[in-house]
Amino acid sequence: MFRGVRREGKRQPNSRTAPSGPFDARSDDESRFSLSNNIEYFMFQLPLFFREEPPSAVVFLNSTGAVIPCDGGGISKPRAVWTRPDGTPLSPIAGLRQFRNDGSMVLQPFAGDQFRTEVHSGLFRCQLTSDAGSIGSRDVRISAGRADDGSDGGLLSPLPLNGEGADADALRFGCLPACPAAPIDAAG
Repeated sequence: MFRGVRREGKRQPNSRTAPSGPFDARSDDESRFSLSNNIEYFMFQLPLFFREEPPSAVVFLNSTGAVIPCDGGGISKPRAVWTRPDGTPLSPIAGLRQFRNDGSMVLQPFAGDQFRTEVHSGLFRCQLTSDAGSIGSRDVRISAGRADDGSDGGLLSPLPLNGEGADADALRFGCLPACPAAPIDAAG
């Protein structure tokens, strides 16, 4: 749907003009179409789209938690539902996982003994649904870790801290932006 505001102005000679809502649309030939330069604004409205799709990977510290965005728009306001890749919807878990009205999934800070594989590690996705239909985000790989030195920065170690219930293939390790670059000693 196109929307716009028209101000009164002169029509261009030798052009076909067709009223199209509150502004004039003009075509000089059958293959080109332009809008009058008297338009103050126009907007093309998609039926359903992501304003902010979640990233493909989220690595976070248990001491900080994470907010994973999923925001969309469209002709009607979509509702965001977080799911597993098989479509099973996720539920809020008090003190560990909540969902905001803007579609974001909030993974709250937690103690090492509160680690739950089904919450803090694995693949998830966000699905937007409205009257116009539904669309799904890319898969999001979520991995919780803890700082090796106990601070909120540096290299990540795997969770759970007690060594139970971890799926080694689901954990991802890396360096946070605050981690200084260190030379690699190939000799060991």
